[in-house]
Amino acid sequence: MFRPAPQTLWISVPTGMHSRAMSTSDKLVEATRELLWDRGYVGTSPRAIQSRAGAGQGSMYHHFSG
Repeated sequence: MFRPAPQTLWISVPTGMHSRAMSTSDKLVEATRELLWDRGYVGTSPRAIQSRAGAGQGSMYHHFSG
């Protein structure tokens, strides 16, 4: 019997509702995803990502090299 592959369900977390269990890098990734979805690439800045994630100014450079 053929069974289709299960679908992935993405659930958006409202702004400011990040779990305390999330690491700073996870918060930055989630904030980036939310902002890119809401504002697009041109409307998303590092400052907006840091603000949404509740992270300090150097956090992006600390957690992500490049």
